[in-house]
Amino acid sequence: MTYSIDYQKKRKYFYRFLIIIFLVDSGIALIIGNNDQLDDNKLLSLLIGLLGFTFVFYLFPLIILYFNYLNRNKNYVLTVVNDSKMIYNDTRNRKEFLISDVKCLEMHLSKTVFENRMRWFFWDELFYYRLVLKEGDTFIISCLLSDNIHQYFSKSQIKKVKRLFPIIKTERTVKS
Repeated sequence: MTYSIDYQKKRKYFYRFLIIIFLVDSGIALIIGNNDQLDDNKLLSLLIGLLGFTFVFYLFPLIILYFNYLNRNKNYVLTVVNDSKMIYNDTRNRKEFLISDVKCLEMHLSKTVFENRMRWFFWDELFYYRLVLKEGDTFIISCLLSDNIHQYFSKSQIKKVKRLFPIIKTERTVKS
């Protein structure tokens, strides 16, 4: 199975939320505008205000995480061969390893996903994996690259990490 960043994952973790925000804000503006008999200028001001509010509290954190994940894994391809071997490569490097060579797979999840609670923010759905090999190499795999690689690992290899805002910090992916 080969994983790369594709349109389906972009739609699942980003574009869908943009459409939802625009439709909800437009619907609220139209309902309020019709009930209060607002003219077009006031209706447009209301819509811009709603979009501005949702941008600051919902969209801005989503955009930060989305582009952080996209930039981190945009040229990477992850290939799983026979459920036992992984090939992690980008335009410059290629690393092959057995799944048995993995020390642990850390799943960095938002607090609500970690605790299996209701999601309040759109960015709660975004997460990333930090794959640590026994030899010390680490790999960052965002949900945009693959959102289900944990299925290849045993429960003893998987460690869930609770993060308030699961942004990928700068760290070297593979040791030299």
